[in-house]
Amino acid sequence: MMKRYENPETEKEMLDKIMTEHELFMYRTLSGTAHEIYDSCKRICFYESLNEYFLYNEQISKEFVNVSARSSRIIKELWDIYLKYEYLRVDTWEEIDCLLQIYVEEHNKDSEKLAQ
Repeated sequence: MMKRYENPETEKEMLDKIMTEHELFMYRTLSGTAHEIYDSCKRICFYESLNEYFLYNEQISKEFVNVSARSSRIIKELWDIYLKYEYLRVDTWEEIDCLLQIYVEEHNKDSEKLAQ
């Protein structure tokens, strides 16, 4: 784990990407019809939980910050992992920590495959 602002440049870049992605998602989602918004409820809750986590959590995995620096759609990638592993939850910060760890592991596996 890294204490907030231990690596301010990398962390700021990651947080900026996440906030931009969150704002764009909310704009697109909430400009839909009532039916489309209703169908997106679970995804809205997911995005809001992650947004809150990144805004207020003082301990973010250093590995996650470093791995996510290579991505432009961090929350979307986390959503894909969330859907892939049905047992994952994002109701608590501990559950989100687990999701972030799996994200790191998935990216490390992909990097190893590319290296071979």
